[in-house]
Formats: sequence, C-alpha cells, structure tokens
Amino acid sequence: MVFAHSLEGRPPSEWEPLSHHLKAVSDRAAEFAARFGLAESARVAGPLHDIGKCSAAFQAHIGAPSDDGSGARRGPDHSTAGAHEAAAVYGKSVGRMLAYAIAGHHAGLADAQELDR
Repeated sequence: MVFAHSLEGRPPSEWEPLSHHLKAVSDRAAEFAARFGLAESARVAGPLHDIGKCSAAFQAHIGAPSDDGSGARRGPDHSTAGAHEAAAVYGKSVGRMLAYAIAGHHAGLADAQELDR
C-alpha cells in the first residue's frame, strides 16, 4: 500500500492511504473552489497535488523514524511530479494554472521561471 502520511510510533495499518488522502483533498478543494466557479479545476488538482508521494524515496522517508522524535522533518519533493503532470496533460493554459497551484501547495506560489525550472 502507498501512504500519504505516517504516524510516528504507530503501525502502518493506522497510516493514511494515499488514495484516501487524494480523494479527500480533491473533494475539499472542489468545495472551496465552487465559490468562484472553479470546482472542477480544483477537483483535478486534488489528486495530482501529492502523486509524488508514490515514489520509493517518499515512501521510505515516511516509514523511517524521525531523528528527534518530533515527526517534523523535511522529506523528498513530492509536489513537482503533479505539477509536471498537470502541465503535460492539460496544456499551456489550464495545465499551467493547475501546475502553479500544485507546485505551490507547500512552498507558496512560484513565478513563471521558477515553475519552468
């Protein structure tokens, strides 16, 4: 199973599966974006925002204990993969808009040059 989040000191059976997380984020994003007419765009961005968590590096990271026991540690980049997919699949206009939101979901919104990098 692929996980979105682990719980320090808890068995994987209690961790959040990635599929559940992506569905919940997609639904919640669509709910918020409906207020300004972009529910379906947000629904598409939801599943893409964390697809980088499918990587072996990310899964190993969340399965390893934190150094200080706090559970707060920086893992491998997982935002970029979804941004690249959005741009590739949805094209220059919608895809780029989705890519900005996805790439910035932890780091803040990028400028055009930073997104291209």
